[in-house]
This record gives sequence, C-alpha cells and structure tokens, in this order.
Amino acid sequence: MVRYSPLHYIGFVDRPCTPTSTFPIRTDRRNATYIFQWQPEPWELVNNQRIFMHGVTDSADLNAKQSCAAESCARHNYNRTIQIFMRMPDSYNQPKKVMELKNLKKDSSLYSVLRNYENLEIIFFKESEYFRNTALFRWYNKGEWRKSPHRDSHLSGFSSIVSLFRGGGLFIDLDTIITLKPLNALKWWNFLMKNDEDASQAADGVVNIVTNEIFHLVYGHRLSDDVILNLGQSVYDPFSPVNNILTAAFHDSVANICIGENDINLCQDLQLLDGRDVFLPQFESLIWRPVVLALDKYIATNKSKQVDKALRLMIKNTVEDNIASLIKWKSYAPLMGRRNSNQEILHSLLLSQHCPQTVKHFSNEFWDS
Repeated sequence: MVRYSPLHYIGFVDRPCTPTSTFPIRTDRRNATYIFQWQPEPWELVNNQRIFMHGVTDSADLNAKQSCAAESCARHNYNRTIQIFMRMPDSYNQPKKVMELKNLKKDSSLYSVLRNYENLEIIFFKESEYFRNTALFRWYNKGEWRKSPHRDSHLSGFSSIVSLFRGGGLFIDLDTIITLKPLNALKWWNFLMKNDEDASQAADGVVNIVTNEIFHLVYGHRLSDDVILNLGQSVYDPFSPVNNILTAAFHDSVANICIGENDINLCQDLQLLDGRDVFLPQFESLIWRPVVLALDKYIATNKSKQVDKALRLMIKNTVEDNIASLIKWKSYAPLMGRRNSNQEILHSLLLSQHCPQTVKHFSNEFWDS
C-alpha cells in the first residue's frame, strides 16, 4: 500500500491510513484538508472512487484557476476523496528527504482556500520515485521533457497517466475545468471523451479521444495498462502539445483493444461520452441567452439586490437544467480585457456560486491571468 507520510502544518490534521480507508465513497467527516508526501510501498492504494488532479509547478501552491477547479470539485463531491497531486519543491526533491512544508505560507491557496474542504487531500510527490517501476520511468529518466517548451504540461500529463495506472479513478484537468454538479452518475465510470471540437473520427474510423481533460478507468483496466505502455514505447516529441501525445496513445489503445472486426466494440465496459454531455456550452450559446437578457435589465436597474438574487437563481437553474456537469475555462477566454462586460458579470456570479473561497482569496486575479 502507498504510505502517506503525514506533513504537520497549522490547520491540517493527520489521518491514519488503513488498507480499506479509501476504497468506498467517503462518508466520514473530518476537520480540514490533509497534506501528505507520497512514498512508494510494495503494493498500491487503489481507489476507483477518487477524483484526482495534477498540478505541476515549481511552487507549492495553486493559481486562481487551479484553486477554483479544486474547490468546485470538492464542493460538489463532498462524499468522494479529491486528491491534488503536486510536484515536490526542488529543495525537497531529493532521495530520503522529507518535506516539512515550511515554504507553505498562510496566504497560499492551500492554506486559505482548500483547508475549508474536508474531502481534499494534497499529495506531494518526488518525480523520480513516482515514475519508478512504471513503463514511463525510462521517459522520465532520459530527461528530454526537461528541454520541452511544454515542460510542465508534459510532466503533468504523463504523471496523470502514472496515477491512473497506480490507483485508477476519475481524472479532471486542474487547469481547464470547473465542476458545477456532483459527478455521481454512472456515466462518470469507465469513460473517455470524444473530441467534438476537431474531427470526431480518424481516417480509420476510430473515435479520437480528448485524454488530458477528463477520463475515468478502474484500476487494472486493460486500457490504462496499454496506454502507459504506448507512451513508454512510442517516439517522444518534446515539441508536441501534451494533448496530441496523450490523444495518440489513447487512440492507439482503443484501436488495438476495443475495435474488432467490422468495427465491433470489444470493450463493452467502456463509454465514449460526447462533449455536450460533459461540458456546458460557452456564454454565447442560446442556453445562456435568458440570463444575458436578464443581466441587461439588472444593469439598467442599478443592480438592485432583488434582481441580483433573481440572476443567481437563473444561473443556478440554467446549470441544473443542462445535462452537462462541467464547464471549461476557455468559455471565459473572450472576457479577458473586457472589464465590466455583461459576460464578465455572469462569469463572476457563476464563480461565486461554485468556488466562493477562491474568488474571495484571489480577488481580481481571474481577469489578469
């Protein structure tokens, strides 16, 4: 079992780790977020119910978008363990050295924001240990990724595949996704997501998969084993975006394992979800039109509290009435540099409902990022 070595810090408490403590959906309550240092053990901690994310930066903290992603996921999935894997700071990324979290400041998002959610676990890992004994250790050790212009995204993407291989679970991209609803339906189990934005099918008819945003596979699934082998054996291109690399690996695995003669699906336990079933559309779409019109009235009436409450309710109902449960940060890309626009206010109201502690902590950094 992977042993989590507790890291003591003000506001965080220790949790005894037992062989069965994280297998079921969480029902136990506790006082604060836990912070651990990942250490290898002979057998792995399997948790198909967990939701995990990867934040690979040189600082032991999350930026505004990452904090919102983590908070919104924890807020809407209180009965599941949410694990945020973070790269060990360089000063501690050495063999046999245990991190003490002295560089975690009280004004960090880990302390000020995420400590409010009891189902969150922050797990720091040493890269050399985490990749060891996997098919990607040679890729890591060779070090070509260090020269890549996409260095951090490559390390984050490849380490997320290692996490899937080591313990299964639901992966959500920490940099691009906000959670708006609980992810408890069966559609969030053993699935990959079709690439609706580009051609949905490759030349050979196999569905292309967006792999570095969201996916779930149970521990030991033949696809997760095959994907990590594909990544380890394929020619690595340090200049290619990580999405292209992971998509190719998942694509090859689906083609090799799940597609039989006459295109028969041999993976009956695998779901391929459409993007519209996963992500709400951008603010320019028709589903947001009633909210935008109400927002015009809201501005014209000097932003009275009554209209403000009505707007929040309209936003909430728009989210609840849609089949999707997530929204991408790219929905907000056109807003940057357009201060006080109607869509910016809509953006702010949406965030205040789903990551309120992050909005309070980071103030205007959403608009400057």
